[in-house]
Amino acid sequence: MEDIIVEPGIGIGPIKLGMTREEVKAHEQEWPLKYVTFMIQYEENKVSFIEVPIDTYNFSGGFSCFVYGIDLVHTKATQLAEKIDKISNYTRDEGAKWGDRYAFPEIGLGFWRDVVLNEEDLETEEFKNLDPVIQEDSLRNQYFSTVFVMYPMV
Repeated sequence: MEDIIVEPGIGIGPIKLGMTREEVKAHEQEWPLKYVTFMIQYEENKVSFIEVPIDTYNFSGGFSCFVYGIDLVHTKATQLAEKIDKISNYTRDEGAKWGDRYAFPEIGLGFWRDVVLNEEDLETEEFKNLDPVIQEDSLRNQYFSTVFVMYPMV
């Protein structure tokens, strides 16, 4: 299987902004749509927003997801936000403040995670007192859960 390439402001894999429902449907039995769930929003029958999960559960088959050559599956959220921020600034809003959502509107790119776990959280007594199995499972919360592409807002 091939890696999924994210093109900010353009598309994810074979799905591009501006495609019609019929054009998207023509790809649904191909890689990666056959194996990875894409959330696609339409405006006036054209793709206006694309989001895909980038967690390790979906990407355990030896492939990954990349933007600007950066591995989205194996790069921690804070590091990823810093790297992309050097390309285009993210919106400094409540989502970014809490670390669960980073949007880069000038390039049409964003990331989301439902639970935030940072390096400093690993040193807290609360985390250290968790069952080791729960600790291990929680480590995935250091990474984003989804990547999304939209039209750039300039």
